[in-house]
Amino acid sequence: MRRYRHLLLPLMCAAAVGACDGGGNASGTSDDVDDAERPDGSEAFFDSEPSGDARDGEPSDDGGRPDGGEAFFDPLAPSSLAQLFETASAAIAGDIPQHELSFNALVGIPQGSAPTYEQTPFRWNYTVAATDISGEPPGAVKGVEVVWPGWTATVVDAAPMGAYLAPADIPGTVPLSLGPLFRAIADDGVNPDACPITSAGTPPGGILLHGNLWWPAGAVWSWNIWCDGPPDRQFYFDTMGNPTE
Repeated sequence: MRRYRHLLLPLMCAAAVGACDGGGNASGTSDDVDDAERPDGSEAFFDSEPSGDARDGEPSDDGGRPDGGEAFFDPLAPSSLAQLFETASAAIAGDIPQHELSFNALVGIPQGSAPTYEQTPFRWNYTVAATDISGEPPGAVKGVEVVWPGWTATVVDAAPMGAYLAPADIPGTVPLSLGPLFRAIADDGVNPDACPITSAGTPPGGILLHGNLWWPAGAVWSWNIWCDGPPDRQFYFDTMGNPTE
């Protein structure tokens, strides 16, 4: 299977909040920004006035927590994405008052263990790119790291690595929400028995959604599931949950 450790390790570092020095997971330039338009011809990035775009999919309560507490949290549900971009916009407003936001990566780090992935408690770390649109052409790009639970945000003074995705394009690019993704990969034998994702592993397991830039083909978005223990125990899936090589 294809290994993207040069991208995975910085993102894993970013997921462990406080484990890297400032900007440890963010490098590159504003040239990495995808300046394509949305299908409806509007701007490619989420602007500082949230439009309220919604993601079609299953509700975020299609599972339960091991402790019987809050419902299953889907980081790609419409309400989650809306809160993500509102949080990022508020955080970056002081640095870049006129900005557009785009999605860069999502990392899930387990906070415990459970019989199923759906029941496993995760901390979700989002990376968002913020582009200064006060001039023409657009200016500097900074990163915003947003963490759930709590919806806290940290501004990073560098452009995040990898591909960027306009919020309006997320549903078409990543059609499966988290619950259906877990069920799809289970059909290929990837489950907590075959690939434990717990907080007890050394290192712990985790989940990564990100895009690789392949020129001239453009960005290819995929999921990476890495198991507890050695980093070579990894599985790669496209955004429909199909295994990739």
